[in-house]
Amino acid sequence: MAMKAILARRFAPLNFSTIDGYPHLVPQIDEWQDLLPRFYEGDDDNPFEHVHEFHALMQQLDIHHEDILMKMFMYSF
Repeated sequence: MAMKAILARRFAPLNFSTIDGYPHLVPQIDEWQDLLPRFYEGDDDNPFEHVHEFHALMQQLDIHHEDILMKMFMYSF
């Protein structure tokens, strides 16, 4: 019985409620989707320029949390 309690405690789901501002919610798509730079893997598109433009927009929108950046970045493809 003691081993079961130890395993339950050790493998309990993570609790992020103590992190200030968690969860970092993604802004409504309607507000920023048209602003995102688009990458279409064509002859004219440069992946380095795309990432640079994406980060510039995120700084302009004052978005710095890595989890939000990753969620929003997938919308740029």
